[in-house]
Amino acid sequence: MYSNTRFHQLLEALPRNLIDRISSSLQAGRYDKSFKPYDHLLALLYGQISGVRSLRELETGFNAQAAHHYHLGTGPIRRSTLSDANQRRNPVLFKTVTEQLMAFMHGKQRRELTELTYLLDSTPIQLKGHGFDWAEASATSRNQGLKVHLMIEQRGHTPVYSPTVNDVVDARHLRLEADATYVFDKGYCDYGWWQQIDEAGATFVTRFKRNAAIQVVAQNPCDGKVILSDEWVEFRHRSNRAGHKNGYHGLRLRRISVYREGKSPLILATNDMDSSAKDIAELYRKRWQIELFFKWLKQNLKLKRFLGKSQNAVSLQIYAAIISYLLLWLYRSRRCAPNTSLHLLLVEIRETLFTRLPTGVQQMYRRRRRERAELIEKTQYVLSY
Repeated sequence: MYSNTRFHQLLEALPRNLIDRISSSLQAGRYDKSFKPYDHLLALLYGQISGVRSLRELETGFNAQAAHHYHLGTGPIRRSTLSDANQRRNPVLFKTVTEQLMAFMHGKQRRELTELTYLLDSTPIQLKGHGFDWAEASATSRNQGLKVHLMIEQRGHTPVYSPTVNDVVDARHLRLEADATYVFDKGYCDYGWWQQIDEAGATFVTRFKRNAAIQVVAQNPCDGKVILSDEWVEFRHRSNRAGHKNGYHGLRLRRISVYREGKSPLILATNDMDSSAKDIAELYRKRWQIELFFKWLKQNLKLKRFLGKSQNAVSLQIYAAIISYLLLWLYRSRRCAPNTSLHLLLVEIRETLFTRLPTGVQQMYRRRRRERAELIEKTQYVLSY
Protein backbone atom coordinates (compact mmCIF):
# COMPACT_ATOMS: atom_id res chain seq x y z
CA MET A 1 0.00 0.00 0.00
CA TYR A 2 1.41 3.40 -1.05
CA SER A 3 2.26 6.06 1.53
CA ASN A 4 3.79 9.52 1.15
CA THR A 5 7.38 10.36 2.08
CA ARG A 6 8.19 12.97 4.71
CA PHE A 7 9.21 15.37 1.94
CA HIS A 8 5.85 14.84 0.22
CA GLN A 9 4.01 15.48 3.50
CA LEU A 10 6.02 18.66 4.00
CA LEU A 11 4.88 19.92 0.59
CA GLU A 12 1.18 19.32 1.28
CA ALA A 13 0.73 22.99 2.21
CA LEU A 14 2.18 23.97 -1.17
CA PRO A 15 -0.33 22.80 -3.82
CA ARG A 16 1.05 22.62 -7.32
CA ASN A 17 -1.95 24.37 -8.87
CA LEU A 18 -1.05 27.44 -6.78
CA ILE A 19 2.49 27.49 -8.19
CA ASP A 20 1.23 26.93 -11.75
CA ARG A 21 -1.36 29.70 -11.42
CA ILE A 22 1.17 32.21 -10.08
CA SER A 23 3.72 31.12 -12.68
CA SER A 24 1.24 31.55 -15.51
CA SER A 25 0.29 35.07 -14.38
CA LEU A 26 3.97 36.08 -14.15
CA GLN A 27 5.08 34.12 -17.26
CA ALA A 28 7.84 32.65 -15.10
CA GLY A 29 8.38 29.56 -17.27
CA ARG A 30 8.91 31.10 -20.68
CA TYR A 31 12.72 30.78 -20.67
CA ASP A 32 13.04 27.29 -19.11
CA LYS A 33 10.06 25.28 -20.41
CA SER A 34 11.68 21.93 -19.62
CA PHE A 35 12.41 23.01 -16.04
CA LYS A 36 9.15 24.43 -14.74
CA PRO A 37 8.89 26.84 -11.78
CA TYR A 38 7.43 24.06 -9.61
CA ASP A 39 10.48 21.87 -10.35
CA HIS A 40 12.76 24.80 -9.57
CA LEU A 41 11.07 25.54 -6.25
CA LEU A 42 11.10 21.85 -5.32
CA ALA A 43 14.83 21.64 -6.02
CA LEU A 44 15.66 24.68 -3.87
CA LEU A 45 13.40 23.46 -1.05
CA TYR A 46 15.19 20.11 -1.13
CA GLY A 47 18.48 22.00 -0.94
CA GLN A 48 17.27 23.94 2.12
CA ILE A 49 15.88 20.95 4.02
CA SER A 50 18.70 18.53 3.18
CA GLY A 51 21.43 21.10 3.86
CA VAL A 52 23.42 20.60 0.65
CA ARG A 53 26.41 22.89 0.10
CA SER A 54 26.61 23.06 -3.70
CA LEU A 55 24.66 22.51 -6.90
CA ARG A 56 26.61 19.30 -7.49
CA GLU A 57 25.52 17.91 -4.11
CA LEU A 58 21.93 18.97 -4.78
CA GLU A 59 21.92 17.27 -8.19
CA THR A 60 23.48 14.04 -6.90
CA GLY A 61 21.35 13.78 -3.76
CA PHE A 62 18.02 14.55 -5.42
CA ASN A 63 18.63 12.34 -8.45
CA ALA A 64 19.56 9.44 -6.14
CA GLN A 65 15.87 9.40 -5.10
CA ALA A 66 14.52 8.83 -8.62
CA ALA A 67 11.92 6.34 -7.35
CA HIS A 68 10.13 9.19 -5.55
CA HIS A 69 10.16 11.76 -8.37
CA TYR A 70 6.91 10.56 -9.97
CA HIS A 71 4.83 11.01 -6.82
CA LEU A 72 6.39 14.44 -6.24
CA GLY A 73 5.37 15.46 -9.75
CA THR A 74 8.90 16.25 -10.86
CA GLY A 75 11.92 14.61 -12.47
CA PRO A 76 15.71 14.48 -12.29
CA ILE A 77 17.69 17.72 -11.95
CA ARG A 78 20.52 18.90 -14.16
CA ARG A 79 23.03 21.15 -12.52
CA SER A 80 23.44 23.38 -15.59
CA THR A 81 19.66 23.78 -15.97
CA LEU A 82 19.27 24.70 -12.29
CA SER A 83 22.13 27.19 -12.56
CA ASP A 84 20.52 28.84 -15.60
CA ALA A 85 17.15 29.03 -13.84
CA ASN A 86 18.79 30.66 -10.82
CA GLN A 87 20.23 33.29 -13.15
CA ARG A 88 17.08 34.05 -15.14
CA ARG A 89 13.88 33.17 -13.25
CA ASN A 90 12.08 36.14 -11.75
CA PRO A 91 12.24 36.07 -7.91
CA VAL A 92 8.77 37.65 -7.82
CA LEU A 93 7.38 34.13 -8.30
CA PHE A 94 8.94 32.87 -5.07
CA LYS A 95 8.03 36.12 -3.31
CA THR A 96 4.36 35.66 -4.29
CA VAL A 97 4.38 32.06 -3.06
CA THR A 98 5.88 33.28 0.23
CA GLU A 99 3.14 35.88 0.60
CA GLN A 100 0.41 33.31 -0.13
CA LEU A 101 1.71 30.98 2.60
CA MET A 102 2.05 33.88 5.04
CA ALA A 103 -1.52 34.98 4.30
CA PHE A 104 -2.75 31.46 5.11
CA MET A 105 -0.78 31.38 8.36
CA HIS A 106 -1.93 34.88 9.23
CA GLY A 107 -5.56 33.84 8.88
CA LYS A 108 -4.87 30.94 11.22
CA GLN A 109 -3.30 33.29 13.77
CA ARG A 110 -6.22 35.72 13.50
CA ARG A 111 -8.63 32.91 14.41
CA GLU A 112 -6.55 31.69 17.35
CA LEU A 113 -5.49 35.02 18.91
CA THR A 114 -7.66 37.96 19.88
CA GLU A 115 -4.83 40.50 20.22
CA LEU A 116 -1.99 40.59 17.72
CA THR A 117 1.46 42.09 18.21
CA TYR A 118 3.70 42.35 15.17
CA LEU A 119 7.49 42.66 15.34
CA LEU A 120 9.14 44.25 12.30
CA ASP A 121 12.89 44.17 11.69
CA SER A 122 15.60 43.32 9.17
CA THR A 123 18.73 41.20 9.13
CA PRO A 124 21.86 41.66 6.97
CA ILE A 125 23.03 38.93 4.58
CA GLN A 126 26.78 39.29 4.14
CA LEU A 127 27.91 38.84 0.51
CA LYS A 128 31.64 39.28 0.02
CA GLY A 129 34.25 37.78 -2.25
CA HIS A 130 34.54 36.82 -5.91
CA GLY A 131 31.23 36.95 -7.76
CA PHE A 132 29.51 39.32 -5.34
CA ASP A 133 30.78 42.53 -6.91
CA TRP A 134 27.19 43.66 -7.54
CA ALA A 135 26.65 43.84 -3.74
CA GLU A 136 29.28 46.59 -3.37
CA ALA A 137 26.78 49.16 -4.68
CA SER A 138 24.68 48.82 -1.51
CA ALA A 139 27.60 48.32 0.88
CA THR A 140 27.69 50.25 4.15
CA SER A 141 30.30 50.51 6.87
CA ARG A 142 28.67 47.54 8.63
CA ASN A 143 27.39 45.33 5.81
CA GLN A 144 27.97 44.42 2.17
CA GLY A 145 25.08 42.49 0.74
CA LEU A 146 21.32 42.41 1.14
CA LYS A 147 18.91 43.08 3.96
CA VAL A 148 15.94 40.81 4.55
CA HIS A 149 12.92 42.57 6.09
CA LEU A 150 10.33 40.48 7.92
CA MET A 151 7.39 40.97 10.24
CA ILE A 152 6.40 38.18 12.62
CA GLU A 153 3.52 37.69 15.05
CA GLN A 154 5.05 37.87 18.52
CA ARG A 155 3.34 34.91 20.23
CA GLY A 156 3.14 32.50 17.31
CA HIS A 157 6.60 33.32 15.91
CA THR A 158 5.03 33.14 12.46
CA PRO A 159 6.11 35.46 9.62
CA VAL A 160 3.13 37.36 8.27
CA TYR A 161 4.79 39.86 5.94
CA SER A 162 7.87 39.81 3.73
CA PRO A 163 8.59 42.97 1.72
CA THR A 164 10.97 42.94 -1.21
CA VAL A 165 14.47 41.91 -0.20
CA ASN A 166 16.67 44.96 0.43
CA ASP A 167 13.75 47.42 0.14
CA VAL A 168 12.77 49.05 3.42
CA VAL A 169 10.43 51.53 1.69
CA ASP A 170 8.09 48.69 0.70
CA ALA A 171 7.63 47.76 4.36
CA ARG A 172 5.79 51.04 4.90
CA HIS A 173 3.00 49.98 2.53
CA LEU A 174 1.88 46.90 4.41
CA ARG A 175 -1.80 46.49 5.18
CA LEU A 176 -2.40 47.81 8.69
CA GLU A 177 -4.86 46.17 11.06
CA ALA A 178 -7.02 47.94 13.61
CA ASP A 179 -6.34 47.08 17.29
CA ALA A 180 -2.99 45.49 16.41
CA THR A 181 0.34 46.64 17.84
CA TYR A 182 3.43 47.17 15.66
CA VAL A 183 6.87 47.12 17.27
CA PHE A 184 9.88 48.21 15.23
CA ASP A 185 13.30 49.83 15.61
CA LYS A 186 14.22 53.40 14.71
CA GLY A 187 15.55 52.13 11.37
CA TYR A 188 11.91 52.27 10.24
CA CYS A 189 11.44 55.85 11.45
CA ASP A 190 8.91 57.55 9.18
CA TYR A 191 6.53 60.05 10.77
CA GLY A 192 4.10 59.74 7.88
CA TRP A 193 3.94 55.99 8.46
CA TRP A 194 3.34 56.57 12.18
CA GLN A 195 0.36 58.71 11.18
CA GLN A 196 -0.98 55.90 8.95
CA ILE A 197 -0.74 53.42 11.85
CA ASP A 198 -2.58 55.86 14.11
CA GLU A 199 -5.32 56.49 11.55
CA ALA A 200 -5.79 52.73 11.07
CA GLY A 201 -6.73 52.41 14.74
CA ALA A 202 -3.54 50.52 15.59
CA THR A 203 -0.73 51.29 18.02
CA PHE A 204 3.04 51.29 17.61
CA VAL A 205 6.09 51.15 19.84
CA THR A 206 9.44 52.31 18.50
CA ARG A 207 12.39 54.57 19.40
CA PHE A 208 12.88 58.27 18.93
CA LYS A 209 15.87 59.42 16.95
CA ARG A 210 18.36 61.51 18.90
CA ASN A 211 17.78 64.61 16.79
CA ALA A 212 13.96 64.47 16.96
CA ALA A 213 12.71 68.01 17.60
CA ILE A 214 9.98 67.53 20.21
CA GLN A 215 8.51 69.52 23.07
CA VAL A 216 7.06 68.21 26.34
CA VAL A 217 3.33 68.85 26.81
CA ALA A 218 2.71 66.98 30.07
CA GLN A 219 4.46 64.61 32.46
CA ASN A 220 3.08 61.44 34.02
CA PRO A 221 4.21 60.01 37.36
CA CYS A 222 6.83 57.24 37.25
CA ASP A 223 8.96 55.23 39.69
CA GLY A 224 12.26 56.88 38.68
CA LYS A 225 14.05 53.52 38.82
CA VAL A 226 13.06 51.42 35.81
CA ILE A 227 10.97 54.11 34.15
CA LEU A 228 12.95 57.35 34.36
CA SER A 229 10.32 59.53 32.73
CA ASP A 230 6.90 59.24 31.09
CA GLU A 231 5.90 62.29 29.04
CA TRP A 232 3.39 63.45 26.47
CA VAL A 233 5.16 65.24 23.64
CA GLU A 234 4.54 66.89 20.28
CA PHE A 235 6.77 67.67 17.29
CA ARG A 236 7.90 71.28 17.09
CA HIS A 237 8.09 71.66 13.31
CA ARG A 238 5.69 70.98 10.46
CA SER A 239 8.53 69.89 8.17
CA ASN A 240 12.21 69.04 8.35
CA ARG A 241 15.14 71.00 6.92
CA ALA A 242 14.74 69.30 3.54
CA GLY A 243 11.15 70.54 3.36
CA HIS A 244 9.50 67.13 3.86
CA LYS A 245 6.21 67.48 5.71
CA ASN A 246 5.94 65.84 9.12
CA GLY A 247 2.65 63.90 8.99
CA TYR A 248 2.57 63.52 12.76
CA HIS A 249 2.86 67.23 13.53
CA GLY A 250 0.03 68.40 15.77
CA LEU A 251 -0.63 64.92 17.15
CA ARG A 252 0.33 63.88 20.65
CA LEU A 253 2.88 61.14 21.33
CA ARG A 254 4.19 59.50 24.44
CA ARG A 255 7.93 59.47 25.25
CA ILE A 256 9.15 56.94 27.80
CA SER A 257 12.74 56.80 29.11
CA VAL A 258 13.78 53.34 30.35
CA TYR A 259 16.81 52.70 32.54
CA ARG A 260 19.53 50.40 31.15
CA GLU A 261 22.42 49.37 33.33
CA GLY A 262 25.74 50.54 31.93
CA LYS A 263 24.07 52.17 28.92
CA SER A 264 22.25 55.37 28.08
CA PRO A 265 18.48 55.31 28.70
CA LEU A 266 16.21 53.77 26.07
CA ILE A 267 13.93 56.46 24.63
CA LEU A 268 10.67 54.95 23.37
CA ALA A 269 7.95 56.54 21.24
CA THR A 270 4.37 55.28 21.18
CA ASN A 271 0.84 56.41 20.46
CA ASP A 272 -0.47 54.14 23.24
CA MET A 273 -1.66 56.59 25.89
CA ASP A 274 -3.41 54.05 28.12
CA SER A 275 -1.03 51.14 28.85
CA SER A 276 1.44 51.42 31.70
CA ALA A 277 4.97 52.56 30.89
CA LYS A 278 6.38 49.23 32.15
CA ASP A 279 4.08 47.25 29.82
CA ILE A 280 5.21 49.33 26.85
CA ALA A 281 8.87 48.88 27.79
CA GLU A 282 8.30 45.12 28.11
CA LEU A 283 6.64 45.06 24.71
CA TYR A 284 9.67 46.68 23.10
CA ARG A 285 11.95 44.24 24.90
CA LYS A 286 10.09 41.38 23.20
CA ARG A 287 11.25 42.78 19.87
CA TRP A 288 14.36 40.67 20.41
CA GLN A 289 12.25 37.63 19.54
CA ILE A 290 12.56 38.55 15.89
CA GLU A 291 16.34 38.67 16.32
CA LEU A 292 16.16 35.10 17.65
CA PHE A 293 13.98 34.20 14.65
CA PHE A 294 16.61 35.53 12.24
CA LYS A 295 19.29 33.65 14.17
CA TRP A 296 17.29 30.42 13.83
CA LEU A 297 16.96 30.91 10.07
CA LYS A 298 20.68 31.52 9.61
CA GLN A 299 21.75 28.61 11.83
CA ASN A 300 19.35 25.99 10.48
CA LEU A 301 18.73 26.89 6.84
CA LYS A 302 20.91 27.95 3.92
CA LEU A 303 21.35 31.71 4.33
CA LYS A 304 25.13 31.94 4.60
CA ARG A 305 26.38 29.81 1.73
CA PHE A 306 24.68 30.31 -1.62
CA LEU A 307 24.22 28.03 -4.64
CA GLY A 308 24.70 30.95 -7.03
CA LYS A 309 26.41 34.33 -6.81
CA SER A 310 24.14 36.54 -8.90
CA GLN A 311 21.64 38.80 -7.16
CA ASN A 312 18.83 36.79 -8.75
CA ALA A 313 20.16 33.48 -7.40
CA VAL A 314 20.70 34.90 -3.91
CA SER A 315 17.17 36.36 -3.79
CA LEU A 316 15.65 33.03 -4.90
CA GLN A 317 17.53 31.15 -2.20
CA ILE A 318 16.48 33.62 0.50
CA TYR A 319 12.82 33.20 -0.44
CA ALA A 320 13.28 29.40 -0.56
CA ALA A 321 14.63 29.51 3.01
CA ILE A 322 11.60 31.48 4.24
CA ILE A 323 9.21 29.12 2.41
CA SER A 324 11.00 26.15 4.01
CA TYR A 325 10.45 27.65 7.46
CA LEU A 326 6.76 28.24 6.71
CA LEU A 327 6.29 24.65 5.53
CA LEU A 328 8.03 23.32 8.65
CA TRP A 329 5.79 25.46 10.87
CA LEU A 330 2.64 24.26 9.09
CA TYR A 331 3.84 20.63 9.23
CA ARG A 332 4.36 20.94 12.98
CA SER A 333 0.93 22.54 13.49
CA ARG A 334 -0.76 19.64 11.63
CA ARG A 335 1.19 16.60 12.75
CA CYS A 336 3.11 17.34 15.96
CA ALA A 337 2.53 18.48 19.52
CA PRO A 338 2.44 22.30 19.92
CA ASN A 339 5.63 22.35 22.03
CA THR A 340 7.66 20.32 19.53
CA SER A 341 11.07 21.89 18.90
CA LEU A 342 11.24 23.19 15.33
CA HIS A 343 14.98 22.56 15.26
CA LEU A 344 14.62 18.91 16.30
CA LEU A 345 11.75 18.48 13.85
CA LEU A 346 13.99 19.77 11.06
CA VAL A 347 16.73 17.33 12.11
CA GLU A 348 14.24 14.44 12.09
CA ILE A 349 12.81 15.36 8.68
CA ARG A 350 16.29 15.91 7.24
CA GLU A 351 17.32 12.38 8.25
CA THR A 352 14.09 10.77 6.97
CA LEU A 353 13.31 13.03 4.03
CA PHE A 354 12.48 10.23 1.57
CA THR A 355 11.29 7.66 4.11
CA ARG A 356 7.77 6.37 3.50
CA LEU A 357 5.84 6.56 6.74
CA PRO A 358 3.19 3.92 7.50
CA THR A 359 -0.42 4.97 7.10
CA GLY A 360 -3.10 4.27 9.68
CA VAL A 361 -4.34 1.25 7.68
CA GLN A 362 -0.81 -0.15 7.39
CA GLN A 363 -0.27 0.27 11.10
CA MET A 364 -3.54 -1.60 11.78
CA TYR A 365 -2.50 -4.46 9.48
CA ARG A 366 0.92 -4.69 11.12
CA ARG A 367 -0.68 -4.74 14.57
CA ARG A 368 -3.03 -7.54 13.53
CA ARG A 369 -0.18 -9.59 12.04
CA ARG A 370 1.81 -9.11 15.22
CA GLU A 371 -1.14 -10.17 17.39
CA ARG A 372 -1.79 -13.20 15.13
CA ALA A 373 1.86 -14.26 15.35
CA GLU A 374 1.80 -13.93 19.14
CA LEU A 375 -1.41 -16.03 19.32
CA ILE A 376 0.09 -18.77 17.12
CA GLU A 377 3.24 -18.81 19.22
CA LYS A 378 1.21 -19.18 22.44
CA THR A 379 -0.98 -21.95 20.90
CA GLN A 380 2.08 -23.91 19.76
CA TYR A 381 3.60 -23.60 23.21
CA VAL A 382 0.44 -25.00 24.87
CA LEU A 383 0.11 -27.90 22.35
CA SER A 384 3.74 -28.90 22.90
CA TYR A 385 2.77 -29.87 26.43
